[in-house]
Amino acid sequence: MCLFGLAIGATNPVINTLWAEMYGVSHIGAIRSLVTGMMILSTALSPWIFGIVIDIGWTLMRLLTHLSGLFFRFRYCFCPCIHVSELPVTSSMGKVMIR
Repeated sequence: MCLFGLAIGATNPVINTLWAEMYGVSHIGAIRSLVTGMMILSTALSPWIFGIVIDIGWTLMRLLTHLSGLFFRFRYCFCPCIHVSELPVTSSMGKVMIR
């Protein structure tokens, strides 16, 4: 239970740091507002969608199969793979080194 609390507590600082490193601090407000809006929308729509799908007669296994397919489809659309060779290498002084 203690590890669960530590993981939940570390989520927000880690995500904010990751977004600042990936997109820069000048856009962090726009990114947070977009993600928060998407989270609120998905939280509001998911009970309706799940209720309709269960009323249609889908089994839990079929529902989970479709959800995992959607997860991987959106992951590859919005998070394309970056090869390690394309990442810049920085020294301990913060200077970008060429491979």
